[in-house]
Amino acid sequence: MLKVLIADDEPLMRNFIYTTLQKNKNLELKLAENGQGAFYLLHKYHFDLVLTDLKMPHKNGLEVLKEAKKINPQTLVIIMTAFASVENAVEAMSQGAFNYLIKPFPPESLEAIIQKAKEHFAL
Repeated sequence: MLKVLIADDEPLMRNFIYTTLQKNKNLELKLAENGQGAFYLLHKYHFDLVLTDLKMPHKNGLEVLKEAKKINPQTLVIIMTAFASVENAVEAMSQGAFNYLIKPFPPESLEAIIQKAKEHFAL
């Protein structure tokens, strides 16, 4: 079972991701309302996968990415943003992001990335 942290300050997006992923019985999901909440949960629980918004109050997605990797280098982090730019994508990937999703995205895109993450852990 993969343990997944969803960090997004937009309630509708957080709930959309949760609802999309909760159908998958092989995922254990936790939610954070902002970067600070994500930091708290990262230090309290082990996560295999983190889905984090790039722009959040208190701590941004890149800070969440760095903290997740510092705690456990094997954690896969997916950065999500509505403010996509080549610079943001390059920065996220150079910091160790597993993938980069541009909002809004369909459920199928999210499910495909989760499947890639599962395949990564299966190796």
